[in-house]
Amino acid sequence: MGNKKAKKRKIEEDEDENQILDESEIARDLKNPKIYIRLFEKNSHTIKGKRKKSDRVYNSAHPCPLCDKCVTNFSHHILSKQHENEDEVLELGDNPAERKRKIQLLRLKGSHVHNVKVLQKKKRGSLYVEEIMHSGQ
Repeated sequence: MGNKKAKKRKIEEDEDENQILDESEIARDLKNPKIYIRLFEKNSHTIKGKRKKSDRVYNSAHPCPLCDKCVTNFSHHILSKQHENEDEVLELGDNPAERKRKIQLLRLKGSHVHNVKVLQKKKRGSLYVEEIMHSGQ
């Protein structure tokens, strides 16, 4: 019975992220339980109970390497007026394939910078990974 209560216990993510996650939504590091990753989520119904076409949940966020904010639409954020004069954004170019690849590299750079901060300085928080494990694994 105590194990069920532990799973339902809510935890807080980083101080800079105001999300509260359930223990069943994360996978903790065995050596440092304050470090974790979010698990892949599926849901076939909306919040209001309607059936969805796809069971994908759009809840992923990525840290911006330029301003350290976590954003859900990274490419839109990078191309916004907030970063339009940054050197990395100006180097994206006009070729759509090249631009997409460079935006992905910026997204990965932001994840890497955030992960290094979590592992070396904070010693607590969420790690951002390229592929998220399914909760059944």
